[in-house]
Amino acid sequence: MSGIKPPKLGNSGLLLVEILLAVAIMSLMSLVILSSLIYGRESTAIAGDRTRAVEIANAAVAAVQNIAHDSYSNLSAYSDGTDYYLDISASQWQISTSVTSINTIYTPKIVFSGGPNGSRQAVISVSWQQTSDRIGTISITTYFTDWQADTAYVPMMVAAHG
Repeated sequence: MSGIKPPKLGNSGLLLVEILLAVAIMSLMSLVILSSLIYGRESTAIAGDRTRAVEIANAAVAAVQNIAHDSYSNLSAYSDGTDYYLDISASQWQISTSVTSINTIYTPKIVFSGGPNGSRQAVISVSWQQTSDRIGTISITTYFTDWQADTAYVPMMVAAHG
């Protein structure tokens, strides 16, 4: 051998691979963090809308209680199975058959029917556009009785299933 040494292979391409790998990992981590933030924000908004819908449904229960409190016979003016809607007019709750919404988002609906022992059942539901492709709905079922009427106590039979 005449003293000629083969050329040394350097690490010239390895640095470029390391840089590309670091950029890819950072991009992936940024995408995960950004997706988590967007999902968390959307979940918080959905939970807030649901909470407001529950508050509106509870207010609807209170509105019907006020109507029944004045005179239980007021509830007989509402037909069974008919959709009634709740609206605020002149700072007073109103019940009508006209579809109305609260804050242009929430639509509270009340459906009356006969209940046990002469009571009136009210199913109160509130719906709203939860996302662009999903409608949110909550529902409360409650019963109203003529608590001022002088009626005899009639026990209800409850069947036990084993």
